[in-house]
Amino acid sequence: MGVFRYLLPPQKRLGKAFTMGDMIVLLLIASLLYGGVRLALNAPQSVTGHQISLSTSALPWYTLLSVE
Repeated sequence: MGVFRYLLPPQKRLGKAFTMGDMIVLLLIASLLYGGVRLALNAPQSVTGHQISLSTSALPWYTLLSVE
């Protein structure tokens, strides 16, 4: 590890630590997170669907339905 210390010495920051681009990215992440939470809270508790049969005679029919 001592070798890397001399190969890559610390550099001085030339610009600001927090820029407008950082603000845009943070707002984008926050809005996506907010949208995901709102969608999750409005989701139904359970989703009902069609009843399926797991008998061996029904499985080939389901296979044909899934190949489109």
